Amino acid sequence: MTLEEKAAQMICIWQQKAETLVECGRPIRPVESQSRIQERPWAWAGGPTQRRREGPGCAPNAEVANAIQRFFLEESRLGIPVIFHEECLHGHAAIGGTSFPQPIGLGATFDPDLIESLYAMTALEARARGAHQALTPVGDVARDPRWGRVEETFGEDPFLVSRMGIAAVRGFQGDATFRDKTRLIADAQTLRRTRTA
Repeated sequence: MTLEEKAAQMICIWQQKAETLVECGRPIRPVESQSRIQERPWAWAGGPTQRRREGPGCAPNAEVANAIQRFFLEESRLGIPVIFHEECLHGHAAIGGTSFPQPIGLGATFDPDLIESLYAMTALEARARGAHQALTPVGDVARDPRWGRVEETFGEDPFLVSRMGIAAVRGFQGDATFRDKTRLIADAQTLRRTRTA
């Protein structure tokens, strides 16, 4: 892998989706994807979903994701698949996606079985559009209400946060064998950094 190929593998489009996946105000079609990919082969990680009030639904997103994937598997030198990721903090953030309460509200249910089922539904919706990875759950413990991302946590109790986080990961990943193609990689993350010294 060349340095340029490795850098390309690490880059993703996010804010640039409107320019990259939209042509003349309409979503690009799978047949147009080929030329777009060849123009900017480094720009295709990230998710195919547009976060707008209007735009393509589930099937067009999946078609574009499949066209991009096909190009990288069949036409690129290395044949390495693209890993598409999506925002799924409280449901899949996409047109027509189901939206649930923020995790701070979900944590207030004290119901890991409910959390697992909600995130399994979210995984199904995101996979139907071509995503492979969910950028959630957040495993932080909310200790200071002044922190700007408290709503992304399941609460202030470490035991509750751990149980809800495990349930969310199980919802996304199932048994983690990924034989069930309706599941995603859950990117359990901790956003806060603790200063030592």
